[in-house]
Amino acid sequence: MRKESMSKKFKKVKTLSFNQNKFIDNKVKNNKKYWYKVICKRKGMSNIQSKVVKAKKKRKVVLNATAQKTKSIKLSWKKLKNAKKITIFRKKERDKYKKIKTLSGIKTSYIDKSIKYFTKYDYRLKIVWKDNKTTFSNEVGCKSKYNIDKQKNIDYFKKNYPFVCLDESVNINEYSVFNEYYSPIKYRFTGDTLEIHIYYEFVTYDKKNNRAKASRTLGYGNKTYIDMIKAGIKKWYSIDVANDKNEFVGINYTVKPIIHDKDFGSYNANQHFYEVQVAGEHIDGGEIGDYWYYTGTGDYKYTTYIYMTDIRDALKQGEYLGETIKERQDRYMYIIAHEMGHALGLDDGYPDDGHDRFADNDETGIFYKKYKKGTRYDNIMVEITEKEYLLPNDIEMMLYAYSLSQGRPWRNLQSYKTNPKLGTVFSDVIKNRNDYYVEEKK
Repeated sequence: MRKESMSKKFKKVKTLSFNQNKFIDNKVKNNKKYWYKVICKRKGMSNIQSKVVKAKKKRKVVLNATAQKTKSIKLSWKKLKNAKKITIFRKKERDKYKKIKTLSGIKTSYIDKSIKYFTKYDYRLKIVWKDNKTTFSNEVGCKSKYNIDKQKNIDYFKKNYPFVCLDESVNINEYSVFNEYYSPIKYRFTGDTLEIHIYYEFVTYDKKNNRAKASRTLGYGNKTYIDMIKAGIKKWYSIDVANDKNEFVGINYTVKPIIHDKDFGSYNANQHFYEVQVAGEHIDGGEIGDYWYYTGTGDYKYTTYIYMTDIRDALKQGEYLGETIKERQDRYMYIIAHEMGHALGLDDGYPDDGHDRFADNDETGIFYKKYKKGTRYDNIMVEITEKEYLLPNDIEMMLYAYSLSQGRPWRNLQSYKTNPKLGTVFSDVIKNRNDYYVEEKK
Protein backbone atom coordinates (compact mmCIF):
# COMPACT_ATOMS: atom_id res chain seq x y z
CA MET A 1 0.00 0.00 0.00
CA ARG A 2 1.23 3.51 -0.82
CA LYS A 3 0.11 7.11 -0.47
CA GLU A 4 1.70 10.32 -1.77
CA SER A 5 0.86 12.66 1.12
CA MET A 6 -0.26 12.52 4.75
CA SER A 7 -3.77 13.72 3.85
CA LYS A 8 -4.41 11.10 1.15
CA LYS A 9 -5.56 7.51 1.54
CA PHE A 10 -3.43 4.44 0.96
CA LYS A 11 -3.80 2.68 -2.42
CA LYS A 12 -2.76 -0.81 -3.37
CA VAL A 13 0.31 -0.89 -5.61
CA LYS A 14 1.24 -4.59 -5.57
CA THR A 15 0.07 -8.01 -4.34
CA LEU A 16 2.82 -10.47 -3.41
CA SER A 17 2.78 -14.18 -2.64
CA PHE A 18 3.39 -15.36 0.91
CA ASN A 19 7.03 -16.29 0.28
CA GLN A 20 8.07 -12.91 -1.24
CA ASN A 21 9.74 -10.56 1.22
CA LYS A 22 10.74 -7.54 -0.89
CA PHE A 23 9.28 -5.13 -3.43
CA ILE A 24 10.87 -2.36 -5.57
CA ASP A 25 8.63 0.55 -6.46
CA ASN A 26 9.77 1.96 -9.81
CA LYS A 27 6.77 4.25 -10.32
CA VAL A 28 8.06 7.15 -8.26
CA LYS A 29 9.37 10.65 -8.94
CA ASN A 30 12.69 12.18 -7.96
CA ASN A 31 12.85 13.97 -4.61
CA LYS A 32 9.19 13.17 -3.74
CA LYS A 33 8.11 11.57 -0.44
CA TYR A 34 5.96 8.44 -0.30
CA TRP A 35 4.36 6.52 2.60
CA TYR A 36 4.17 2.72 2.62
CA LYS A 37 2.64 -0.07 4.67
CA VAL A 38 2.19 -3.81 4.18
CA ILE A 39 -1.08 -5.66 4.91
CA CYS A 40 -0.78 -9.40 5.44
CA LYS A 41 -3.95 -11.40 4.78
CA ARG A 42 -4.08 -14.67 6.75
CA LYS A 43 -6.38 -17.59 5.95
CA GLY A 44 -8.97 -18.08 8.72
CA MET A 45 -7.38 -15.34 10.78
CA SER A 46 -7.55 -11.57 11.00
CA ASN A 47 -5.27 -9.45 8.84
CA ILE A 48 -2.21 -7.77 10.27
CA GLN A 49 -0.37 -4.74 8.96
CA SER A 50 3.07 -3.21 9.34
CA LYS A 51 4.04 0.18 10.65
CA VAL A 52 3.92 3.06 8.19
CA VAL A 53 7.31 4.07 6.76
CA LYS A 54 8.20 6.96 4.49
CA ALA A 55 10.83 7.14 1.75
CA LYS A 56 12.04 9.57 -0.90
CA LYS A 57 13.76 8.72 -4.17
CA LYS A 58 17.15 10.38 -4.42
CA ARG A 59 17.65 12.91 -7.14
CA LYS A 60 19.46 11.26 -10.05
CA VAL A 61 21.12 13.16 -12.87
CA VAL A 62 22.36 11.25 -15.94
CA LEU A 63 25.06 13.03 -17.94
CA ASN A 64 25.85 12.17 -21.59
CA ALA A 65 28.85 13.30 -23.68
CA THR A 66 29.23 13.21 -27.47
CA ALA A 67 32.26 14.26 -29.53
CA GLN A 68 31.42 16.82 -32.23
CA LYS A 69 33.17 17.35 -35.57
CA THR A 70 34.09 20.93 -34.68
CA LYS A 71 36.74 20.13 -32.05
CA SER A 72 34.19 20.16 -29.28
CA ILE A 73 32.29 17.84 -26.94
CA LYS A 74 28.58 18.23 -26.29
CA LEU A 75 27.26 17.50 -22.78
CA SER A 76 23.55 16.87 -22.32
CA TRP A 77 21.11 15.88 -19.57
CA LYS A 78 17.37 15.84 -19.01
CA LYS A 79 15.54 18.90 -17.70
CA LEU A 80 16.09 19.24 -13.95
CA LYS A 81 13.00 20.49 -12.14
CA ASN A 82 13.77 22.75 -9.17
CA ALA A 83 17.49 22.99 -10.04
CA LYS A 84 19.01 26.37 -9.07
CA LYS A 85 22.42 26.08 -10.76
CA ILE A 86 24.52 23.51 -12.59
CA THR A 87 28.33 23.42 -12.37
CA ILE A 88 30.37 21.45 -14.93
CA PHE A 89 33.64 19.80 -13.92
CA ARG A 90 36.22 18.35 -16.31
CA LYS A 91 39.50 16.45 -16.10
CA LYS A 92 42.00 14.67 -18.31
CA GLU A 93 43.36 11.26 -17.48
CA ARG A 94 45.23 11.17 -14.15
CA ASP A 95 44.33 14.82 -13.46
CA LYS A 96 41.93 16.23 -10.87
CA TYR A 97 38.51 17.65 -11.69
CA LYS A 98 38.39 21.40 -12.34
CA LYS A 99 35.36 23.66 -12.71
CA ILE A 100 34.93 24.89 -16.29
CA LYS A 101 31.42 26.42 -16.32
CA THR A 102 28.40 27.29 -14.15
CA LEU A 103 24.94 27.35 -15.77
CA SER A 104 21.45 28.24 -14.64
CA GLY A 105 19.25 25.35 -13.51
CA ILE A 106 17.06 25.48 -16.61
CA LYS A 107 19.87 24.48 -19.01
CA THR A 108 19.96 20.97 -20.50
CA SER A 109 23.19 21.03 -22.53
CA TYR A 110 26.61 22.60 -22.90
CA ILE A 111 29.24 22.49 -25.68
CA ASP A 112 32.84 22.40 -24.46
CA LYS A 113 35.08 24.05 -27.07
CA SER A 114 38.19 24.58 -24.93
CA ILE A 115 39.65 21.14 -25.68
CA LYS A 116 42.49 19.57 -27.68
CA TYR A 117 42.23 17.24 -30.63
CA PHE A 118 42.04 13.48 -30.04
CA THR A 119 42.11 13.79 -26.25
CA LYS A 120 39.96 11.96 -23.72
CA TYR A 121 38.13 14.04 -21.12
CA ASP A 122 35.99 13.04 -18.14
CA TYR A 123 33.02 15.16 -17.03
CA ARG A 124 30.56 15.34 -14.15
CA LEU A 125 27.89 17.80 -12.99
CA LYS A 126 27.20 19.33 -9.60
CA ILE A 127 23.58 20.41 -9.18
CA VAL A 128 22.44 22.80 -6.44
CA TRP A 129 18.66 22.60 -5.96
CA LYS A 130 16.31 25.32 -4.80
CA ASP A 131 16.27 23.74 -1.34
CA ASN A 132 20.10 24.24 -1.36
CA LYS A 133 20.78 20.51 -1.36
CA THR A 134 23.43 19.10 -3.71
CA THR A 135 23.52 16.20 -6.17
CA PHE A 136 26.36 14.96 -8.39
CA SER A 137 25.79 13.32 -11.75
CA ASN A 138 27.52 10.22 -13.04
CA GLU A 139 31.01 10.54 -14.53
CA VAL A 140 31.23 10.23 -18.30
CA GLY A 141 34.26 10.07 -20.61
CA CYS A 142 34.59 11.21 -24.22
CA LYS A 143 37.45 11.55 -26.73
CA SER A 144 37.52 14.59 -29.00
CA LYS A 145 37.59 14.26 -32.79
CA TYR A 146 39.38 15.94 -35.67
CA ASN A 147 37.51 17.86 -38.31
CA ILE A 148 39.99 17.61 -41.18
CA ASP A 149 39.63 16.31 -44.73
CA LYS A 150 41.15 12.83 -44.44
CA GLN A 151 41.52 12.19 -48.16
CA LYS A 152 43.18 15.55 -48.72
CA ASN A 153 45.79 14.70 -46.11
CA ILE A 154 46.35 11.22 -47.52
CA ASP A 155 46.85 12.69 -51.00
CA TYR A 156 49.30 15.19 -49.57
CA PHE A 157 51.28 12.45 -47.89
CA LYS A 158 51.37 10.23 -50.99
CA LYS A 159 52.60 13.13 -53.08
CA ASN A 160 55.37 14.17 -50.70
CA TYR A 161 56.34 10.75 -49.33
CA PRO A 162 55.63 8.27 -52.13
CA PHE A 163 58.19 5.73 -50.94
CA VAL A 164 56.00 4.57 -48.07
CA CYS A 165 52.69 4.49 -49.90
CA LEU A 166 52.31 1.36 -51.99
CA ASP A 167 49.80 1.04 -54.77
CA GLU A 168 48.45 -2.51 -54.87
CA SER A 169 48.91 -2.57 -58.66
CA VAL A 170 52.65 -1.91 -58.40
CA ASN A 171 54.76 -5.07 -58.53
CA ILE A 172 57.42 -5.28 -55.84
CA ASN A 173 59.99 -6.12 -58.51
CA GLU A 174 59.25 -2.85 -60.29
CA TYR A 175 59.38 -0.77 -57.14
CA SER A 176 63.08 -0.17 -56.68
CA VAL A 177 63.79 2.63 -54.26
CA PHE A 178 67.56 2.93 -54.34
CA ASN A 179 69.63 1.42 -57.17
CA GLU A 180 69.15 -2.35 -57.15
CA TYR A 181 67.99 -2.47 -53.55
CA TYR A 182 64.34 -2.87 -52.61
CA SER A 183 62.52 -1.65 -49.57
CA PRO A 184 61.10 -4.76 -47.86
CA ILE A 185 58.46 -2.67 -46.09
CA LYS A 186 55.77 -0.59 -47.71
CA TYR A 187 52.47 0.85 -46.56
CA ARG A 188 49.11 1.65 -48.05
CA PHE A 189 45.70 2.75 -46.81
CA THR A 190 42.64 0.54 -47.05
CA GLY A 191 39.88 2.79 -45.81
CA ASP A 192 41.03 4.03 -42.43
CA THR A 193 43.29 1.03 -41.85
CA LEU A 194 47.03 1.22 -42.42
CA GLU A 195 48.26 -1.89 -44.21
CA ILE A 196 51.91 -2.79 -43.65
CA HIS A 197 53.42 -4.88 -46.46
CA ILE A 198 56.47 -6.94 -45.46
CA TYR A 199 58.35 -8.76 -48.23
CA TYR A 200 60.68 -11.59 -47.22
CA GLU A 201 61.89 -14.98 -48.30
CA PHE A 202 62.68 -18.40 -46.84
CA VAL A 203 66.24 -19.72 -46.90
CA THR A 204 68.12 -22.74 -45.61
CA TYR A 205 71.54 -22.31 -44.04
CA ASP A 206 74.60 -24.39 -44.57
CA LYS A 207 75.49 -25.32 -40.98
CA LYS A 208 79.21 -25.17 -41.59
CA ASN A 209 79.26 -21.93 -43.55
CA ASN A 210 76.19 -20.36 -41.96
CA ARG A 211 74.86 -17.49 -44.11
CA ALA A 212 77.77 -17.57 -46.51
CA LYS A 213 76.10 -20.35 -48.47
CA ALA A 214 72.46 -19.78 -47.67
CA SER A 215 70.08 -21.05 -50.34
CA ARG A 216 66.52 -19.95 -51.04
CA THR A 217 63.83 -22.54 -50.48
CA LEU A 218 61.76 -21.78 -53.54
CA GLY A 219 58.53 -23.72 -53.97
CA TYR A 220 59.18 -25.46 -50.68
CA GLY A 221 55.65 -25.59 -49.31
CA ASN A 222 56.03 -22.31 -47.46
CA LYS A 223 52.42 -21.25 -48.04
CA THR A 224 51.28 -23.32 -45.07
CA TYR A 225 53.07 -20.97 -42.68
CA ILE A 226 51.64 -17.66 -43.87
CA ASP A 227 48.75 -17.67 -41.41
CA MET A 228 51.09 -18.54 -38.56
CA ILE A 229 53.35 -15.63 -39.44
CA LYS A 230 50.44 -13.21 -39.55
CA ALA A 231 49.16 -14.51 -36.23
CA GLY A 232 52.60 -14.11 -34.66
CA ILE A 233 52.90 -10.48 -35.63
CA LYS A 234 49.36 -9.56 -34.60
CA LYS A 235 49.46 -11.57 -31.38
CA TRP A 236 52.64 -10.12 -29.94
CA TYR A 237 52.81 -6.57 -31.25
CA SER A 238 50.62 -3.52 -30.98
CA ILE A 239 51.47 0.03 -31.99
CA ASP A 240 50.90 2.41 -29.11
CA VAL A 241 51.55 5.96 -28.04
CA ALA A 242 54.78 7.11 -26.45
CA ASN A 243 54.56 10.88 -26.48
CA ASP A 244 52.53 13.51 -24.72
CA LYS A 245 50.55 14.31 -27.88
CA ASN A 246 48.52 11.09 -27.64
CA GLU A 247 48.72 10.82 -31.41
CA PHE A 248 48.87 7.10 -32.06
CA VAL A 249 46.56 5.58 -29.48
CA GLY A 250 44.57 2.66 -30.81
CA ILE A 251 46.06 2.59 -34.28
CA ASN A 252 44.10 0.34 -36.60
CA TYR A 253 46.62 -1.57 -38.68
CA THR A 254 47.12 -4.89 -40.40
CA VAL A 255 50.26 -6.74 -41.48
CA LYS A 256 50.44 -8.39 -44.89
CA PRO A 257 53.47 -10.69 -45.21
CA ILE A 258 54.43 -11.36 -48.84
CA ILE A 259 56.84 -14.22 -49.54
CA HIS A 260 59.49 -13.62 -52.18
CA ASP A 261 58.94 -17.00 -53.78
CA LYS A 262 58.21 -18.19 -57.30
CA ASP A 263 55.02 -19.87 -56.08
CA PHE A 264 53.64 -16.47 -55.14
CA GLY A 265 54.23 -14.74 -58.46
CA SER A 266 56.44 -12.06 -56.92
CA TYR A 267 59.86 -13.64 -57.38
CA ASN A 268 62.84 -11.95 -58.98
CA ALA A 269 66.11 -13.87 -58.89
CA ASN A 270 68.11 -10.64 -59.09
CA GLN A 271 66.34 -8.96 -56.20
CA HIS A 272 68.01 -8.88 -52.81
CA PHE A 273 66.62 -7.69 -49.52
CA TYR A 274 69.06 -6.29 -47.01
CA GLU A 275 67.19 -7.13 -43.84
CA VAL A 276 67.29 -8.99 -40.59
CA GLN A 277 66.33 -12.64 -40.62
CA VAL A 278 63.24 -13.91 -38.86
CA ALA A 279 63.61 -16.72 -36.33
CA GLY A 280 67.33 -16.31 -36.25
CA GLU A 281 68.47 -14.87 -32.94
CA HIS A 282 69.93 -16.33 -29.79
CA ILE A 283 67.07 -16.69 -27.34
CA ASP A 284 67.36 -15.07 -23.91
CA GLY A 285 71.07 -14.62 -24.47
CA GLY A 286 71.73 -18.35 -24.84
CA GLU A 287 72.11 -20.70 -27.78
CA ILE A 288 69.37 -23.34 -28.03
CA GLY A 289 69.42 -26.06 -30.66
CA ASP A 290 71.16 -26.08 -34.01
CA TYR A 291 68.84 -23.89 -36.03
CA TRP A 292 69.27 -20.41 -34.59
CA TYR A 293 71.67 -17.80 -35.87
CA TYR A 294 72.67 -14.25 -35.06
CA THR A 295 70.87 -11.44 -36.84
CA GLY A 296 74.08 -9.51 -37.49
CA THR A 297 77.76 -10.00 -38.19
CA GLY A 298 78.76 -10.02 -34.54
CA ASP A 299 80.28 -6.55 -34.34
CA TYR A 300 77.29 -4.99 -36.18
CA LYS A 301 79.63 -2.78 -38.20
CA TYR A 302 78.56 -4.06 -41.58
CA THR A 303 75.20 -5.08 -42.92
CA THR A 304 75.02 -8.53 -44.47
CA TYR A 305 72.49 -10.48 -46.48
CA ILE A 306 70.15 -11.86 -43.85
CA TYR A 307 67.18 -14.01 -44.78
CA MET A 308 64.46 -15.93 -43.04
CA THR A 309 65.37 -19.38 -41.77
CA ASP A 310 63.23 -22.18 -43.16
CA ILE A 311 60.34 -22.58 -40.73
CA ARG A 312 60.35 -26.36 -40.89
CA ASP A 313 63.94 -26.42 -39.69
CA ALA A 314 63.17 -23.84 -37.02
CA LEU A 315 60.25 -25.85 -35.69
CA LYS A 316 62.45 -28.91 -35.34
CA GLN A 317 64.10 -27.15 -32.44
CA GLY A 318 61.06 -27.96 -30.36
CA GLU A 319 61.91 -31.64 -30.57
CA TYR A 320 64.95 -30.97 -28.41
CA LEU A 321 62.89 -29.06 -25.87
CA GLY A 322 60.09 -31.61 -25.60
CA GLU A 323 57.49 -29.11 -26.73
CA THR A 324 54.18 -29.92 -28.33
CA ILE A 325 53.50 -28.71 -31.86
CA LYS A 326 51.22 -25.99 -30.48
CA GLU A 327 53.90 -24.82 -28.05
CA ARG A 328 56.48 -24.81 -30.82
CA GLN A 329 54.28 -22.75 -33.09
CA ASP A 330 53.36 -20.32 -30.35
CA ARG A 331 57.00 -19.73 -29.45
CA TYR A 332 57.92 -19.40 -33.09
CA MET A 333 55.15 -16.86 -33.55
CA TYR A 334 56.76 -14.84 -30.79
CA ILE A 335 60.20 -15.04 -32.40
CA ILE A 336 58.65 -13.96 -35.70
CA ALA A 337 57.12 -10.94 -33.98
CA HIS A 338 60.42 -10.01 -32.36
CA GLU A 339 62.52 -10.37 -35.49
CA MET A 340 59.88 -8.75 -37.66
CA GLY A 341 60.17 -5.84 -35.27
CA HIS A 342 63.75 -5.41 -36.45
CA ALA A 343 62.47 -5.42 -40.01
CA LEU A 344 60.18 -2.56 -39.00
CA GLY A 345 63.15 -0.61 -37.72
CA LEU A 346 63.15 -1.65 -34.06
CA ASP A 347 66.39 -1.56 -32.14
CA ASP A 348 67.07 -3.63 -29.01
CA GLY A 349 67.82 -0.67 -26.80
CA TYR A 350 67.09 -2.20 -23.38
CA PRO A 351 64.97 0.88 -22.61
CA ASP A 352 62.69 -0.75 -20.05
CA ASP A 353 60.64 -3.88 -19.51
CA GLY A 354 58.32 -4.78 -22.34
CA HIS A 355 59.42 -2.22 -24.91
CA ASP A 356 61.54 -1.98 -28.03
CA ARG A 357 62.37 1.46 -29.30
CA PHE A 358 62.68 1.88 -33.02
CA ALA A 359 65.66 3.64 -34.49
CA ASP A 360 67.83 3.32 -37.55
CA ASN A 361 70.87 1.22 -36.81
CA ASP A 362 73.46 -0.98 -38.44
CA GLU A 363 71.11 -3.92 -38.28
CA THR A 364 68.44 -2.41 -40.49
CA GLY A 365 70.37 0.17 -42.47
CA ILE A 366 72.05 -0.24 -45.85
CA PHE A 367 75.71 0.70 -45.78
CA TYR A 368 76.57 3.41 -48.32
CA LYS A 369 80.30 3.50 -49.10
CA LYS A 370 80.33 7.02 -50.51
CA TYR A 371 80.89 8.48 -47.06
CA LYS A 372 83.83 7.32 -44.98
CA LYS A 373 81.96 7.98 -41.74
CA GLY A 374 79.46 5.29 -42.57
CA THR A 375 76.34 7.04 -43.78
CA ARG A 376 73.49 4.55 -44.03
CA TYR A 377 70.07 4.30 -45.58
CA ASP A 378 67.23 2.78 -43.64
CA ASN A 379 64.39 0.64 -44.97
CA ILE A 380 62.95 3.43 -47.09
CA MET A 381 66.39 4.75 -47.99
CA VAL A 382 66.12 7.97 -46.04
CA GLU A 383 69.61 9.27 -45.44
CA ILE A 384 70.94 9.35 -41.89
CA THR A 385 74.33 9.98 -40.32
CA GLU A 386 76.06 8.42 -37.36
CA LYS A 387 74.88 11.13 -34.98
CA GLU A 388 71.64 12.53 -36.29
CA TYR A 389 68.66 12.01 -38.55
CA LEU A 390 68.41 14.03 -41.72
CA LEU A 391 64.88 12.76 -42.24
CA PRO A 392 62.56 10.62 -40.12
CA ASN A 393 62.80 6.87 -40.52
CA ASP A 394 60.28 4.54 -42.09
CA ILE A 395 58.31 3.59 -39.00
CA GLU A 396 57.74 7.23 -38.15
CA MET A 397 56.65 7.92 -41.68
CA MET A 398 54.26 5.02 -41.35
CA LEU A 399 52.81 6.45 -38.14
CA TYR A 400 52.48 9.93 -39.56
CA ALA A 401 50.93 8.50 -42.71
CA TYR A 402 48.39 6.83 -40.48
CA SER A 403 47.92 10.04 -38.55
CA LEU A 404 47.05 11.84 -41.76
CA SER A 405 44.72 9.08 -42.85
CA GLN A 406 42.79 9.61 -39.62
CA GLY A 407 42.42 13.30 -40.36
CA ARG A 408 44.88 14.44 -37.72
CA PRO A 409 46.83 17.64 -38.40
CA TRP A 410 50.35 17.48 -39.75
CA ARG A 411 53.07 18.83 -37.50
CA ASN A 412 56.82 18.68 -37.19
CA LEU A 413 58.31 15.60 -35.63
CA GLN A 414 59.00 15.88 -31.95
CA SER A 415 62.56 16.27 -30.75
CA TYR A 416 64.55 13.09 -30.54
CA LYS A 417 66.06 11.81 -27.35
CA THR A 418 69.41 10.08 -27.43
CA ASN A 419 70.35 7.13 -25.26
CA PRO A 420 73.92 8.07 -24.23
CA LYS A 421 74.69 4.53 -23.12
CA LEU A 422 73.99 3.03 -26.53
CA GLY A 423 74.65 6.08 -28.65
CA THR A 424 71.38 5.44 -30.44
CA VAL A 425 68.73 7.98 -31.31
CA PHE A 426 65.25 7.02 -30.12
CA SER A 427 61.82 8.45 -30.65
CA ASP A 428 58.44 6.76 -30.23
CA VAL A 429 57.81 3.27 -28.96
CA ILE A 430 56.21 0.12 -30.28
CA LYS A 431 54.98 -2.13 -27.51
CA ASN A 432 56.07 -5.73 -27.61
CA ARG A 433 53.60 -7.55 -25.38
CA ASN A 434 55.91 -10.32 -24.26
CA ASP A 435 59.48 -9.19 -24.85
CA TYR A 436 62.31 -8.44 -22.50
CA TYR A 437 66.06 -8.04 -22.71
CA VAL A 438 69.06 -8.79 -20.54
CA GLU A 439 72.13 -6.65 -21.01
CA GLU A 440 75.21 -8.50 -22.18
CA LYS A 441 78.13 -8.68 -19.80
CA LYS A 442 81.28 -7.05 -21.14
